[in-house]
Amino acid sequence: MRNPSPSDPPGFGDVLRRLRLAQGMTQEVLAERASVSVRAISDLERGARVAPYRDTARRLADALDLAGEERAALLGAARRPASTTSPAFPAAHRQPVAPLAPLIGRDAEIQDLMRLVGDDGLRLLTLTGPAGVGKTSLAMTAAAELQTVFRDGVVIVDLASLSEAPLLLPAIAAALDLSEQGQAALLEALRRRLALRQMLLVLDNFEHLLSAASVVSDLLRTAPGLQVVVTSRAPLRLRGEREFAVTPLFTPAGEADVVRDDVRDSPAIALFVARAQAIDAGFQLTSENVADIVAICRHLDGLPLAIELAAARIRLLTPAVLRERLARRLPLLTMGLRDAPERHRTLRAALAWSYDLLNPEQQTLLRHLAVFAGGWVLEAAEFVGAATGVWHPLDVLEQLVEQSLVVRDTRSAGLRYHQLETIREFALEHLEATGKGLAARQTCLAFLVQCAEVHDLEQLDADIGARLDRLKAEMPNLLSSLEWAIPHDPVAALTLLAELDWFWFHADRPVTGLRLCEQVLATAVGMGSSERLRVAVQAAWLTSVVGDFEALEQRLDDLRTQAMVCGDAQVLAYVRMHEGDLAASRGEFTQAMVILEDALAQFQDVQDPWGSMICLNILGIVAQDRGDPAVALAYFSRIATGISQSGLPAHFQAHTMANLATAYRQLGRQTEALAASQDALRLARDAQRPSSVAAAQSELARCHLDRDDHVLAAQLVRESLAAMWEIGSTWDLTPALELSALVLTAGGMPDLATQLLATATRLRVAMPYPLGASDQPAIIRTLDDLAALLGDVRFSWAWNAGRTNAVDGSVRDALSGLAVLASLQPDEDDQGE
Repeated sequence: MRNPSPSDPPGFGDVLRRLRLAQGMTQEVLAERASVSVRAISDLERGARVAPYRDTARRLADALDLAGEERAALLGAARRPASTTSPAFPAAHRQPVAPLAPLIGRDAEIQDLMRLVGDDGLRLLTLTGPAGVGKTSLAMTAAAELQTVFRDGVVIVDLASLSEAPLLLPAIAAALDLSEQGQAALLEALRRRLALRQMLLVLDNFEHLLSAASVVSDLLRTAPGLQVVVTSRAPLRLRGEREFAVTPLFTPAGEADVVRDDVRDSPAIALFVARAQAIDAGFQLTSENVADIVAICRHLDGLPLAIELAAARIRLLTPAVLRERLARRLPLLTMGLRDAPERHRTLRAALAWSYDLLNPEQQTLLRHLAVFAGGWVLEAAEFVGAATGVWHPLDVLEQLVEQSLVVRDTRSAGLRYHQLETIREFALEHLEATGKGLAARQTCLAFLVQCAEVHDLEQLDADIGARLDRLKAEMPNLLSSLEWAIPHDPVAALTLLAELDWFWFHADRPVTGLRLCEQVLATAVGMGSSERLRVAVQAAWLTSVVGDFEALEQRLDDLRTQAMVCGDAQVLAYVRMHEGDLAASRGEFTQAMVILEDALAQFQDVQDPWGSMICLNILGIVAQDRGDPAVALAYFSRIATGISQSGLPAHFQAHTMANLATAYRQLGRQTEALAASQDALRLARDAQRPSSVAAAQSELARCHLDRDDHVLAAQLVRESLAAMWEIGSTWDLTPALELSALVLTAGGMPDLATQLLATATRLRVAMPYPLGASDQPAIIRTLDDLAALLGDVRFSWAWNAGRTNAVDGSVRDALSGLAVLASLQPDEDDQGE
């Protein structure tokens, strides 16, 4: 420690101690008030630290409640020239650290580093993160801010060029101007040089020298005034080490809008725009390019290096074209700065630096797990390890997480892992290069088949919700694997789809599920008769769900023939149930109920509780359409009893409560209808199932419409219509448009209401499915009112517009009109709950 001369001005520690003692405040109290460590205050007052970080000085002044000359004295003492160092320290290393470009989007991380290193005096801090996340830039910026805090300054050692671990010690010695000598002598010389120093040592790019980490531990042990900041893709695993995970920059989710706060303030967007403006000074974030820029940053995982490389292409490409070409990132992101390290001039080079540090087992697991498009669970890693000869896959997976090549997904309800998409693309490239791509995808398919078997949805019990959630978590993997397998391995695709009984319905993806079933049935001709039959049953059910009764009739002929050949009574029960569907679609409601009762008896004979529940539900709906709500109420009550006895989860209860609410309303039991619809909405939201939420909102909207509250009804039906449209079910969309028309009529928008009724009528004819007896009076009465209000010419114009308008156009018009109506008064938080 340097002895001050009489002419030296008082140091920060001297001023701080005098002011603290003048107020009778202990170091502990001051530390608590200023949100710094007691050690930081002690080091400053003892002179172990010359000056604090500027923000720390301000917090100390605030904690002491200083003003006027006293505050100026303390803050003035904190502004110490960077060149004041120990005379014994080499002058060559007193040059200030000055990053060439400002660091964008890392203000919070810089503040955290200041606190950990500058205030708390942490001895060893390791910045970890994947390639291109900006560890070096963050460390350099922090070093620049901290250089006046350490009496003997900051020394930075770039380790990237070192080829082997024994070169670490000479590299540190060279940075401190120690002459070359043997390892033992060099270590001793370093110990002596650093023993009395109070300084920060930054070791950049340590990941390939981890076997030499003990050198850092030795120096810290023998030099009490030394603090070390390391950047590495993996921690050093030393005592006292604190890991600081550097994560990708925040990128907005959802539809992009240039006026949204999360877009304007997004670090990823700001970085892209700044780097693009360095090339084109006139480049701006606009309403025309914002969606493309957000998509680009999201596609690049928010990795700063990837964003900078992409922005460099603005010289040649528009954001829209750049977004399109980023379907393959690695060949495009190759225009790095010439003064950047070689490994940072292309994204592929940055990833290769990490990949080449892995051992063969780590490389194998990384490559094969890349086929999981939506991440994976521990069981999947074990499954892949067994298939690829990686005998301790969990240990290897832990090493990949430690080296920032795999991310533990903290957003998921269960424990899942994933690769950033840039890393995944790189791993898939190497997988194909090894010739193991086919085997890896077949292994993924085999795991998903096992997962579907274990989490079977045919069994109705209290755990079905958990099993459904587990399968829904695999949705991206199911979709990507099936899309690949249908043309390349149709037998495996057929097997997987056969195991996914009822999944597409419960997951609110009926259109997607039907498309996949149709594709595999067309491709896997003559393969696996039992599996084909199971998939054909799914296809028939999903065809009914989406309301395509013409296609259902054609599909049933083939399904009936297959079931009779196989002697499968369960499948014949499903055929009979769908025959009841078809009868109802022709308006033959009484005949439909006879057929459905027959199907219900067949389901009970084969002991199929799920088929029985579905059949009871359809019977209730047909009874309503026939105009017999009391009978419908009896059917729905039977379902409610069965759900209660089986302990089924919330979304089953929600759907049934919505049906019960409809029956109560049609019976004129309005109080019970309102209570049931409120319960249905609460249960559906708890279950987080969009179709159940939408159904409950529709029924609750009808209740409020009956009470002449068309504004609250508009709020509810708008959300319901949007969900129905997203799900893609014509069956649900048609009554949603009809309900929208009723609400808009009550709200004084007759032209739009007429158009929507015309579109809904067109959809009903195309399904076909007639209006039920319970719904007809309200629709007919509304049409008469609209015709009288608008007059012949205006009504005809609106009706023709609705008949010719595209369905998506009608939905958008409806949503816009409902939004206007819903805005007439503030939202009610509970929306009637």
